[in-house]
Amino acid sequence: MSEKPLKHAIAETRARYSTDGAPTRVNRGYKLREDLIKACKRIALEENRRLYKVMEQALEEYVERRSQ
Repeated sequence: MSEKPLKHAIAETRARYSTDGAPTRVNRGYKLREDLIKACKRIALEENRRLYKVMEQALEEYVERRSQ
């Protein structure tokens, strides 16, 4: 692996965090199952939350379970 792509990857990773250390949100354009999106939308509506917050929480909980 050449040095240039590695430097680019490191710079790209660093750019994902703001100066105060909080992660920034990026639009990656992932394709998700429609039924999962609808279920998350229902939860967001019931809890008066934003859809991305519901999905973000679900992913955080999944990652946490996987790391145990």
